[in-house]
Amino acid sequence: MNVQTHGEMVRFIWDICNLLRGPYKRNEYRKVILPLTVLRRFDCALASTKQAVLDDARKYVQQSESLQHEKLKEAARQAFYNTARLDFGLLLDDPNLIARNLNAYIAGFSPNVREIMERFEFGAQIARMDEKGLLFQVVQRFAGLDLSPDQIDSADGIRVRGVDPARRGAGERGSRRALHTSRGHPADGQPAADVRRRLGDALADQEGLRPCLRLGRDDRRGRIVPAQAQ
Repeated sequence: MNVQTHGEMVRFIWDICNLLRGPYKRNEYRKVILPLTVLRRFDCALASTKQAVLDDARKYVQQSESLQHEKLKEAARQAFYNTARLDFGLLLDDPNLIARNLNAYIAGFSPNVREIMERFEFGAQIARMDEKGLLFQVVQRFAGLDLSPDQIDSADGIRVRGVDPARRGAGERGSRRALHTSRGHPADGQPAADVRRRLGDALADQEGLRPCLRLGRDDRRGRIVPAQAQ
């Protein structure tokens, strides 16, 4: 899916909420949607330099960890990188191993991104979705979500709110409560500061990641603002 319009993003979040409804309570949707949005954003930002990073990972494998880290950032042209051969597309090749491969993919990220995922406690959600038979479907939906710098820049914002589609009725009008790009309440009706805190805590001390996934001036409203990667 090419995220160019508000309506397309609304429909995407509506779809994810419908998948999660039942095994997840509506105020738990953010536990899946927020970290996967961040993860997919990073995945898209690294796509164009993926092979260069893999090549340099082999080239510098015998060098010191600090030198490897610097060389891989240079190859990625980002403040982070991923040395796993997997990406969101390749994760779909083996539905039976989706949980193991997703964990391996996350483990391939540089320490700063792994710390973000640890702060989200996303490993527990991977296991939970896998147990409920949801993981492949959810990852498949996110794999089709284009969050590349060409499509989402610093003027755009993604904000999710826990919502039970069954309680809102069908149609885009109800689903607008599942995604806000300008106004409204933050995730699952909590104070806006809580959403800002959750993402802010995850990005704490990871200043190099903020140009790719920025907490912009609207983050006080609970907005996740992916910025143009430099």
